[in-house]
Amino acid sequence: MTIDEYEPDDVLFEISRKLANVSINNMSLDTDAAVVERDSLTTIRYYLYSNDKDLSLQSIQMLRRYLTQSNSNPENADHILKLDVLARINEMLTWSDASDIQFECAWIITNIAAGPSEQTITLVNSGVIDSLLTCLSHNSSTASTSAQVAWALSNFAGESAQLRELLMEKRAPVIVADVLTDIYNSIFDQVQEHFNVYGKIYIDDPDISTNVKALVWSLANMSRGGFKTVEHWSGYCPVFDILAKLIHFEHKDILTDACWGLSRILYSMHEVTPFYENTIISKELCTRLSQLLSNSNISIVVPALRTIINITSGPDEHSVTLLNSNLLPNIAHLMSSNVPISVRRDAFLLIGNVIVCGNTLIEKVIHDEGIMKYITFHIGVPGYAFNDKSQEWTPAMSSAYYEITEEWKITSEALTILSNIISRGSTSSLRYVLDHYPVLPDYLLHILTWSELPLAILSRCLDAIINIIERTNKTSQTHTGANPPSSNKYANDLLCHGIVNLLHLQVAIHSDKLLHARTNFLLHLLELGSEKKPFAEPAKVVRDTASLFGLNGPRKASTEDSKRRVLHGPEDGDVRLIENAIGNLSVSQSFCPS
Repeated sequence: MTIDEYEPDDVLFEISRKLANVSINNMSLDTDAAVVERDSLTTIRYYLYSNDKDLSLQSIQMLRRYLTQSNSNPENADHILKLDVLARINEMLTWSDASDIQFECAWIITNIAAGPSEQTITLVNSGVIDSLLTCLSHNSSTASTSAQVAWALSNFAGESAQLRELLMEKRAPVIVADVLTDIYNSIFDQVQEHFNVYGKIYIDDPDISTNVKALVWSLANMSRGGFKTVEHWSGYCPVFDILAKLIHFEHKDILTDACWGLSRILYSMHEVTPFYENTIISKELCTRLSQLLSNSNISIVVPALRTIINITSGPDEHSVTLLNSNLLPNIAHLMSSNVPISVRRDAFLLIGNVIVCGNTLIEKVIHDEGIMKYITFHIGVPGYAFNDKSQEWTPAMSSAYYEITEEWKITSEALTILSNIISRGSTSSLRYVLDHYPVLPDYLLHILTWSELPLAILSRCLDAIINIIERTNKTSQTHTGANPPSSNKYANDLLCHGIVNLLHLQVAIHSDKLLHARTNFLLHLLELGSEKKPFAEPAKVVRDTASLFGLNGPRKASTEDSKRRVLHGPEDGDVRLIENAIGNLSVSQSFCPS
């Protein structure tokens, strides 16, 4: 019988078509139509449930076209959701040997997930994340399909911290990292041969390159924080490992997103000991990151710099590895006033983190003329130059273009670096800095003459002066017998140039207890080091001087200059809508990761 030519499911499909009392001609798929009309969605849905995979493929392709064609709008996604086909799409995603269909399903999910939150939540509630992960785990999935699925997962990550946490709980980043590692291993010999010939690592195959770009971006997006990341440290290890390998590739997008991923992971894993015990911060990684700081593309420099900063916030041995990788020559040019403020501030913050690691690294920094030149240059009033004759600040030619608030932040970083060099360096380091940069005490004094000095800058400036006077008081030569101890030339110079009056001025401007404490302690140190009243009744001298400011006895104000910092960008996710999908990549909407 003719009926025997059909499988049982196909028989049911044929019967259902007849029971629907709909003409086959009226229900046919017009796959050649230039535009997929809304009126055809019911027909498309009908064929979507076919057991004929060719019909299913044609149907899902038409749904995708309806979502992505030139006249589409956000309502098109609602139309698809109202078709009640998510269960079927989820089912298709879990099929074996149906990579073309899964590719189309993932494309649809990707674009809907890039839309309003309500649509994204509808997808999540349908269980589509589990279906995507099942698809990603199939050995039969092509690299392009895996990349498309990863893109869809990444758009969920871009929606909220809660969904990023859900993805981490389901080990989504680990699964994506495994896929990316397999691709890396499969092309390793090819790229290594290219490196041996040309000295650089490229991916020649454009399809592989496109897939790797999408997978790396997906990992970078899923590496954003915003939730309790500590307990998921083991999930970050394989992600960090593969991204650390991929920053050696000479592809802008791969470099950019790989660096952002590394930076975000290090931020989330700050002070998470198990992560560092199971992760290698290699010399090769540090050398490559240092090289990237000299890249001509600022979109690569920024995440590379952020990654290095977050490495220096970790164990000291990693900072040592960085400084042994030619870091300082590559960072110095980023401290120039010609560099964008945000990048320049990050460069100063990096040096600040390195300084905190101790005298070994302090020695490397202070002997780098380029670094010290820019630190010294930024100890002043932004947009102004100090006139030695008039003892006033005069506007510089470029002062009108200064973003003063942001420039003050860089001044604060420079003062913090100087303060920590003086306080944490050895006696020989202290002497080297003061001998080779004798203008530093004068520059600090000049800052105090500025009547509109922000309180934070004033506090940092006083900390630096306090550290200089306190250290040099201790290192001043003493005499025995009837001769009095030797005075401190730096204390004498500051007193001779009117620091007491300047402190009086600043205390009158700012009403702040911590400022009063700093001022009080500095006056105490100056009196101890002064040749006018050397060590004679110091308590009385201090009380007399401090009373001019309404202060009590000497007390050192506590500071947090030695605290290392980590950096991260805003934790709102990066969501991308696809026009032409993997294989013919064209991002129509993207937000630059930060």
